[in-house]
Amino acid sequence: MKFDENECRKALLLKAVGDMANKIEIKLVRSVIGSPQWMRTIVRTLGLRKLQHKRVVNDHPSIRGMVNKVSHLVSLNPAKEQ
Repeated sequence: MKFDENECRKALLLKAVGDMANKIEIKLVRSVIGSPQWMRTIVRTLGLRKLQHKRVVNDHPSIRGMVNKVSHLVSLNPAKEQ
């Protein structure tokens, strides 16, 4: 069985788009005061500015990786559908 390169790319793209359709809500629950600069940068990259600030983002592996790095500062919940 031979795989067509274009079909593989299309399948990967559809899988990525399907994964991004899921939304998650990220909330900053602890202050970044006293945290290293790289943690502050991750929090800002996630779009969180102040305590209790919420942000709804696409559920993507890169976002999950950032949330895992600062998991003690943020809470993660599935987004409510609008």
